[in-house]
Amino acid sequence: MDDTFIVESYLTSEEAHELTILLANKGIKSILQTMPDDNTSPYYHLFININDSDKAKPIINHFKNKLEQEITKSKQSCPKCKSVFPLVIEHKTSFFKRIFAFGTTPMKCLKCGTEWYI
Repeated sequence: MDDTFIVESYLTSEEAHELTILLANKGIKSILQTMPDDNTSPYYHLFININDSDKAKPIINHFKNKLEQEITKSKQSCPKCKSVFPLVIEHKTSFFKRIFAFGTTPMKCLKCGTEWYI
């Protein structure tokens, strides 16, 4: 591990394995290690070879952006009733609503039924 460095820390098991697969699909070998080294932590470090850093950078940045978007969506609350249980509407919107809301994410409150876009 002399020629490796940490590219991501505090990854959950699911996140760590997803990022490992994304990197492997591009031919980049990675190493997962639990934090700290006592094997009881639920978080991981992800190491890659220094020579692969330029190839890995766009993959890692895309992965980080995707995680940030998921976190943002999960923290949304209804603008009407303030419920914190919104539902992302993936495919139940009409053609005209999809055109109107292009580039946004349609949300619907599970409590009061209000629809809004983020």
